[in-house]
Amino acid sequence: MKEKIILEYIDLIVMNIDDYNMFSVNNIVFDHLNPKTKEEKEAFHELIKEIKLFGKNNDLFVAKTIDGWCRLTEKGKRLKISGKSYRSFIKSENRNKWYNENWIGYAIAFLALSFNIYQYLNNRALKTENEKLNSQYLMYKDSTDHLIKKLETQLIGQSGKTMDTKDAETSIAIPNLDFTIIPFNEDWHWIFNDGKATNLSIKEINDLESVIQKKINQHNEKASDRWKLNPEGYKRQYIAILNQSGEKEVWINFFCETFWTEEQWRHHPIEIDDGGSCYFNLKVNLNKMTSYDLRINSLG
Repeated sequence: MKEKIILEYIDLIVMNIDDYNMFSVNNIVFDHLNPKTKEEKEAFHELIKEIKLFGKNNDLFVAKTIDGWCRLTEKGKRLKISGKSYRSFIKSENRNKWYNENWIGYAIAFLALSFNIYQYLNNRALKTENEKLNSQYLMYKDSTDHLIKKLETQLIGQSGKTMDTKDAETSIAIPNLDFTIIPFNEDWHWIFNDGKATNLSIKEINDLESVIQKKINQHNEKASDRWKLNPEGYKRQYIAILNQSGEKEVWINFFCETFWTEEQWRHHPIEIDDGGSCYFNLKVNLNKMTSYDLRINSLG
């Protein structure tokens, strides 16, 4: 495919990006072309491959998730902020870059020399401070490790088993809700980059619902009919963690298909590349009662 055509679609995609860290190349181009026939859809998929390859090779955007969502690189962000076409942007980027000037090298050398002198003059003071900190660390290490283990035991609670509606001691406020609570696995970095597994009560699941519905309503106000969401009748997977601030965050995964066995979907996060609004998920901070990171699968 001619580079001119690829560049036209690169400009279209960048112009329609609202979130630098989460956008779908598939969805933007699909909405523009609206392919209907088999031939049109095959051409659409070939076009998407070339666009993504161009974006990766030219350091504009990279894949963020396994289901087709991308994020802008630093170069891609500069292109978006510039408001220029890709060709104009590249020309301006190549004009007289300041870091090629000779005086930059002299300045760096001067700073490096100054830093070495500073290190030499302050070495003894730094060594004394380091010894003091090491002494304090050794003094409190044993008691701190004990407290951490005790806290983790209290927080994880039900780690190692899946809880569903049969385990509930209180009632679910959502009629006919079919769900499961899955303990977080640290290998699932595509769900949460960090955090410790924690339990989730039925009361907390009920508390989540108002935040979820608010997020869906906000989305539906702006979305076309094709992308509107209605979670009624969807199965749900809940995965909870404690973040570095000690706040409880929950990933809620919705899906409407029934390809998976009870053993599969009640114990493992469902992953699929496309399917449109039949598959979506979002995250909720229970302490702040706020939601974020709503993701809807691209169309196949």
